[in-house]
Amino acid sequence: MIKRDMGNLGIIGATNAIEQKDILATIDEYIKFRNTAKNFKYSEEILENMRFILNIKSSSTAEINSTYVRAMSGKLLAETNLRLFTRMGVTPKYSAALNYEQARNLMNFGKNYAANYLAYRLYGIVWK
Repeated sequence: MIKRDMGNLGIIGATNAIEQKDILATIDEYIKFRNTAKNFKYSEEILENMRFILNIKSSSTAEINSTYVRAMSGKLLAETNLRLFTRMGVTPKYSAALNYEQARNLMNFGKNYAANYLAYRLYGIVWK
C-alpha cells in the first residue's frame, strides 16, 4: 500500500527504498518530498503505514527513550518558533500547520519508537 501511494505521488527514491526494504531510507525520501513539494495527499495513510512497519523493528529501551527526547525537543523548537513568528506577525502556512498537527498526533502514542521517530522527522520540517 505504501509503495502504491508513493508511486502515485511520484516519489521515485522512496519506491526504490521500499523495494530494498529500507524503511529509514523510505522515511527520508518521503520527508524530503513533503518538504519540497508540499504535497500532502495520502499523508495520513503513508504515516500510519510507516509507523506500522517501524513498530516491527525491535528497539532497546535506551533507543526508545532517546527518540522520545528528540521528538519532544523538536516539538519544543517548533512551538518556540511559532511564538517568535507570531510576535513578528507571521502566521503558519498550511504545510507548517499540517506537519505540526500530524507530529503532535503521533506524540499521543507516548513512548513509542515508531511514532516518536516519525514525529521527530515531521517537527524538523514544520518551519522549512
